[in-house]
Amino acid sequence: MKPEELAARLASGDPEEREAAAHAIYTAGAWDLVPALAGALRDAVRAVPNAAAMLLLARDPSDHNRAVLRQVMQSHTGKLTKLGLSSAAVPLETAAAVALSAAGGSEGRRELHQLASSDDLTIRRFLLEVIGDIDDPSTLQQMRAYLSDLREVPGGGVPHGAEPGRRVADLAADALIDRLNLAVDFARRPSGRYEPDQLAEVDAKVHAAIPA
Repeated sequence: MKPEELAARLASGDPEEREAAAHAIYTAGAWDLVPALAGALRDAVRAVPNAAAMLLLARDPSDHNRAVLRQVMQSHTGKLTKLGLSSAAVPLETAAAVALSAAGGSEGRRELHQLASSDDLTIRRFLLEVIGDIDDPSTLQQMRAYLSDLREVPGGGVPHGAEPGRRVADLAADALIDRLNLAVDFARRPSGRYEPDQLAEVDAKVHAAIPA
């Protein structure tokens, strides 16, 4: 789809259409389109913020874009957002903090650091979903703790709802392996659970891969 067509969708009067357009760009990883769409993304975030639009805006880290993200992070509206139908729904401020941190905003980084230490299941799941947007080494080190979180994620089985369900630890292992391009000595199990020794291996390799 051409940038002008995407801009038109982002400017739609229908919030769901705006969110769908932002989600399509985000899931396609079409980061090269973001600078041309920054104005439309800012307008979309100001109108009805959504996680995908904010994370896209962070890919063009200007002072103007950081100001828009900062405003959402400080809004405390109580409204929720998520990346997709099966994604975790989190407060707008949570998604804005991730985006602001990715855009180089120091206050976003501080907030993200606090969020990463939360044991809230939904927050942890969301941060794992957007780990590609997290570049702060200390936050990634914090997320090693997720490898010992054996709580089952609702609907986390593959296919959706399969038993036994995946745990936070399993999602964290896959997310950290992919984010840090880790080479592991076991077969990946994106639809299943990892053994304790496999989780321990991931933990050790994350620790070694990230500066203290």
